[in-house]
Amino acid sequence: MIMPAVHVLMINSSFTTQTSFLGKFFGFLAEGPGAQLFMLLMGMSFSFSKNKSITDVLKKAFILLIVGYALNFLKFDLPILAGIMPQSFLTDLHLKADANGMVQLFLIGDILQFAAIAMVMFGLVYKLPKFHVWALVIAAVILFISPVQLNNISDNIFTRHFTDLLFAHDEYVYFPVFPWLCYPLIGLSLGHYLFTTNNFFTICRNAGVALMVAGKLFCFSGLTTSCDNFYKTGAGGTMYHLGFVLLWLYLIHLVVVYLPPNRFCNFLLWLSRNITGIYIIQWICIFWLINIGGYHQLGIAASVVYILFMSALVFGLNYYINRLLRE
Repeated sequence: MIMPAVHVLMINSSFTTQTSFLGKFFGFLAEGPGAQLFMLLMGMSFSFSKNKSITDVLKKAFILLIVGYALNFLKFDLPILAGIMPQSFLTDLHLKADANGMVQLFLIGDILQFAAIAMVMFGLVYKLPKFHVWALVIAAVILFISPVQLNNISDNIFTRHFTDLLFAHDEYVYFPVFPWLCYPLIGLSLGHYLFTTNNFFTICRNAGVALMVAGKLFCFSGLTTSCDNFYKTGAGGTMYHLGFVLLWLYLIHLVVVYLPPNRFCNFLLWLSRNITGIYIIQWICIFWLINIGGYHQLGIAASVVYILFMSALVFGLNYYINRLLRE
């Protein structure tokens, strides 16, 4: 629900607005039960899926990869070709509006590229005996060794890009496999325990609080690095975010169990079923209309208005596109 709002603040709002209460509030939600929750639930949902063959997994991963790069072209390269991309946006990314810049933007590693790689990885883990145990073990290893840096990477563009997707050597990969793979792997394990463990959500709550405390202690004691880097967290930061997500799952469970059915929750369920389409549409709308919202220009009041406008536009477009596809 807040995804268009978060990205409007990121792209259209001024730095003053981003550091205001409004910006910090949405930033807290985005970096708490945000991308980490999406990835954990992706792993959980895989354990519920009926089609878990390697062939099926590879097909889905390939589609995600194609969609990810197609979205990069639509939200970055097409506005450049149309002459509507602000130069200041390219300057902030240390790029020019030339062929090299467009190639780099096309190859940006975002959450869909990560999801494609993650799907292959936990698809392979699922084939192991006691996959739920192996998933936790591998996730723990990734958590404690991340972020990973490799030196002397090949100059071959394909090899370098693949290793960037794994380790994020530069600023053009936002969701590197290390450490982000730990979230869907833990989700895969949780999907198993959901049906085999009593008081599952209570355990999630207790583990979540413990991980949040342990993560902060790791950071404060200096036992881990990169605590403040959302995209490339060290062990302490990853533990804290993982704990937050587990606690959030428990809170969601309370809402589902104790809150009577209502229109707002039905709206949230509709958003849940349409999350991928909404993600794609909102990025296209934000960048195609960037000369209306401006790049890092909106104040607090203007940001609120533009957030409401963009959210209505994105949700409305997704609704009518789905209707057209059904017809």
